[in-house]
Amino acid sequence: MELNYLEQQLEESPESALVQIDKMLNENPSKEVFILRMKAHQKLNNLTEAVNDCIDILRIYGSDEFVENQKAYFETIISLSQLDIYACTNLHNDPWD
Repeated sequence: MELNYLEQQLEESPESALVQIDKMLNENPSKEVFILRMKAHQKLNNLTEAVNDCIDILRIYGSDEFVENQKAYFETIISLSQLDIYACTNLHNDPWD
């Protein structure tokens, strides 16, 4: 299966593309396929899985600026999504007292 076909399918149906990408990784793992899986997880908003893919890519294939930047980007989104200024409001006490 060609990477171009998988990239096109990733745009149309990320879920089915992810299944095919996983099969391809089991048969013939490569850096490009790992990056496709990372992008599929990003499209499906599975950012922790995308970070795990980045870690695997860096561990197996060594330093890569794009992957390192993506990893930092995903980690920032994850950390910021856990902050909710309205989740723990204390409306009974004035914070300035």
